[in-house]
Amino acid sequence: MTFLSAFAGIALADFQYQSTSRVTGGALIQMMRFVPGGGALKEPQVSTVAVQGNRLLRRSKRQAEIIDLDKRTITTINFEKRTYTEMTFEQMKQMLEQASKAVSQKTADAQKQPDGQSVNLDVDADIKDTGQTKTINGVEAREFQMTMTMAATDPKSGQSGAMKMNSDMWIAKDVPGAAEMREFYKRMAKELDWAPTGMGAMMNRPDVARAMSKMMAEGEKMDGTPVEQVIRIGADGAAPDGGSQQTAAPRPSLGDALGGALGGKLGGFGGFGKKKKQDDATPAADAQAGGGSLMEMTIEDTGFSTGSVDSSLFAIPGDFKKVDARQ
Repeated sequence: MTFLSAFAGIALADFQYQSTSRVTGGALIQMMRFVPGGGALKEPQVSTVAVQGNRLLRRSKRQAEIIDLDKRTITTINFEKRTYTEMTFEQMKQMLEQASKAVSQKTADAQKQPDGQSVNLDVDADIKDTGQTKTINGVEAREFQMTMTMAATDPKSGQSGAMKMNSDMWIAKDVPGAAEMREFYKRMAKELDWAPTGMGAMMNRPDVARAMSKMMAEGEKMDGTPVEQVIRIGADGAAPDGGSQQTAAPRPSLGDALGGALGGKLGGFGGFGKKKKQDDATPAADAQAGGGSLMEMTIEDTGFSTGSVDSSLFAIPGDFKKVDARQ
């Protein structure tokens, strides 16, 4: 008997809601002023999230993603290009494994200085229940604050730098359909059955293992569903001499290390992952110097409903062309 066949006799309820995300602050908005079309960054991005049986949909104006547990496929529809791709779970696992190995290697390389000396990395995470409550879109929510910090120190010079992510989360217990969503992700995890083999070395690090154990223990307090989140990402900490980072000497090798350790995605922002001149006056440099936020994003989930979901939301338009997912 397969895992999914155990649910054959169970009526899986439909469920849907709307998720709206918007960039609400940070130096990234200032940076994008100089990029054609960059003003669109502040425009709200609205998606419909729906579960119908063993299918999950996340659909926005530009694209949609459909996860089908029965077919074991992930379909992505591009409404602007009028195309769609289809990837099997097996292909997805292969792609995730390749990405995991690449990130693991990049992290290992980033921990080495040009002279071969290792950079010391320290990872910490914390979740706090503030005790604050408020009503959001008709449901009672409780505030939790999550903080995750990754700091890098050059043992030779003593110079250090850090990247921090803060998340203010409002969690509600009585959200219609939340149980259906959790059950879907449990079934998906069972079917996808993937674990990043390249993460073994990272999990063997005492600081990483300690941070993850702490996160899991603290996370048990968050009994419910996030209905509102404010996420802030930016530089953190002061220069080794206790002065402002604004007057500290540049440390490109340490920045490369920290930027690489974060997966390279933030490497060019806030001065991390690139050499920075003393007279660098970009908004990102100003944000790093003052310890300000690189990006602030607000996510709101509304319109929770367990009513019947329209099957047409999952349909691929007949005139759309199927293309290779690797493209």
